[in-house]
Amino acid sequence: MKSFTCIVCVMFICSTLFMHNTVNKLYQSTSSQDGKFRFGGKGNMHDKKMSKNELQKRPKVAETNDQMEARLRDKTIFLEQSDDYVELRRKYESIISNEDNSYRDKLHPFKPMSVTDMKYDPMHCPDDVPVGYPHAFPVKEVLNHWQPDEPSNFPENYEIYQGICVFQWGRDSAEKILNYRSAEVPYVIRGDPDVTETARRWSHPEYLHELLGDQPQKSEFSLNNHFMYWKAPQKGRTPPKGWKKPTENRKISYNEWFKKANVDESQLTTNSPHWYYRINAFYSDRGGEASNVFLYDELPFFRMVHNLYMVEPKNQRGINCRFGMKGVIAENHFDGSRNSIAILTGERRYLLTEPSQCENLILYPQNHPSGRHSAVDWSKPDYRKYPEFEKAMVNEIVLQAGDVMYLPKNWFHYIISIGRNYQCNIRSGQKNTREQEVRLRINTNKCLRTIRDEIEY
Repeated sequence: MKSFTCIVCVMFICSTLFMHNTVNKLYQSTSSQDGKFRFGGKGNMHDKKMSKNELQKRPKVAETNDQMEARLRDKTIFLEQSDDYVELRRKYESIISNEDNSYRDKLHPFKPMSVTDMKYDPMHCPDDVPVGYPHAFPVKEVLNHWQPDEPSNFPENYEIYQGICVFQWGRDSAEKILNYRSAEVPYVIRGDPDVTETARRWSHPEYLHELLGDQPQKSEFSLNNHFMYWKAPQKGRTPPKGWKKPTENRKISYNEWFKKANVDESQLTTNSPHWYYRINAFYSDRGGEASNVFLYDELPFFRMVHNLYMVEPKNQRGINCRFGMKGVIAENHFDGSRNSIAILTGERRYLLTEPSQCENLILYPQNHPSGRHSAVDWSKPDYRKYPEFEKAMVNEIVLQAGDVMYLPKNWFHYIISIGRNYQCNIRSGQKNTREQEVRLRINTNKCLRTIRDEIEY
């Protein structure tokens, strides 16, 4: 019995030291050289801007691991080696510093609906994760309140069914955020100066035209406003009877996409063609073919170092950016790794469902071309055909320019573009401790294994 008690004590001390070291690393990643924290209590927000002289290319010399990490944390040192990119950044840093360019001017005042049985305020969450967090709501009630195919038909007083915590940069501490992250639950960080700096730059009407221009990128096209990921059936397997590719992969430049997206709202109906512009980047100190490295300079908060957005930096899978036209819907699905999702222009509505709701979401089988996705059309749910779906409990949050949401692995998400918007995300691993797995109650694999074959697709 004594030996068992000693083992428990040692495990507790080790876990405490690990958390202490993790918090210190995160603070170091957001602190200035004088040791003042850039994230934390009042007066700790950093306001350092990059001057034209500070912008520089990374050195072409051999580095130690410590030197490499220091360089990656320094957003004034670019990974991109192009002189044209450096000059473009210098040009717009000067322009934007002399303009009153508010990226939040056109955002809407969404707020959580007042709910008597929710034991916390999502906009002022407690230090410790509340029991039952996040508070969830019946899916039918949420969908009826704000129909997905009508993104401009805003709910009364802009009230939404929000149980997700929004942490404010400069007010909420890193320790508090780490409590929620270690519990592997979703939340939003709002107002990070590094993120808002990118949002201001991307909101400038000319910047992305010069940055992305006429270079074609592999993007997605749909004959309507619905987008569902798919992959071709494996060799030797036939697709389900009657199945058709829900989208097409086509190449399109940013300038071409912008012309299609920047039109009168009456031209973007649910049955009109829609485009999902995509641009991806990859860079790793472990090798591999690099692509669009400049995105790591545009989004320095997504570089490969431990910070509030990166849990396992060495397991990052690149930056993925998707620009949505108004009304674009990404069908409900889950991903097998944790995500940090940044909105850099506009607004996106997310409907979130925890993994334990898997059986109520009626997933396609694993070998279906759109495996990991719900078979239900959430914009026109057929509750008679799928009676289990009515039992699903969901949550909603509207992400706005300057927001970053942490989304744990296997959490389901359904996404609606409220207007033209720009989103970038990065994944950082999927490993969880046994305790985290228990908290997550991940039964998705069991759900996929036992899904009924008689569901009609």
